[in-house]
Amino acid sequence: MENPNFLKQKYDLHNAPEVEAAARRTKKRTGEEFPLNSAEDANVRIQNYLNRFKEIIDRKDSNEQERGLDALKTVLYDKFVIKPEEIPESYYDSIKRKHREEGYGDIEIPDDYKKDLAQTLIADQQKSLANWIDYLASDEAKYPDWLKYYALRNVLKMGRYDKVKRSFTERRGITVSPFPDLNREALAIVLDSLERQAQGQPPQFGYDILRASAISETRASRSCESKEIQKKTCRLFLTVNRARLPIALEKLMKVPKPM
Repeated sequence: MENPNFLKQKYDLHNAPEVEAAARRTKKRTGEEFPLNSAEDANVRIQNYLNRFKEIIDRKDSNEQERGLDALKTVLYDKFVIKPEEIPESYYDSIKRKHREEGYGDIEIPDDYKKDLAQTLIADQQKSLANWIDYLASDEAKYPDWLKYYALRNVLKMGRYDKVKRSFTERRGITVSPFPDLNREALAIVLDSLERQAQGQPPQFGYDILRASAISETRASRSCESKEIQKKTCRLFLTVNRARLPIALEKLMKVPKPM
């Protein structure tokens, strides 16, 4: 078993509806039951859920894997990508404002053009989310399943990047921004360190990473000591390439201690 206890403590995942549904599917297929009489039972139930994810991404037949990933993407698109009717009018107002500020005068956006804009926005969100799914399902992402699940779950929460606050806003149903850009180098640093913490080892960040980051070592330490951030999550912003948008994932958190 990998580390479902981390997800149990972090998300109470063993009680989630999707985990219960996975337990019912396995019981129907194999007859195996998943009671909740102990902490170990909870971990077994979570691992059964993660095994379904693993079955999809580890399929040897490339066509079968692609079909499985397409099904997963469809489910996530339906739940997390904005719908045309959810796009706020303020989005179109911002386009009109930008047009005016660039010296092109006042404009009105016809309904048919709004439809085109909505489809472009939706396609951008789908593509940005698909980048994460495809990478986490690839052979390049050599992480345990629980860590892949954790990374994807956090990406689904992240909205627009605020350059002033140097953080991502929380994603909501009306968020019009694409999902964060995939920065593989920064993601590797964050997830490798998180895996060390989950194993009871101290995180390690090299000097080059701290220098590349827009946050100094002192500022990062001071932020992590903040009571407000301790209650929520202490985020470490990593910029491997200054020309790219920094990628932020929940990091330096209060990781549940290994059992």
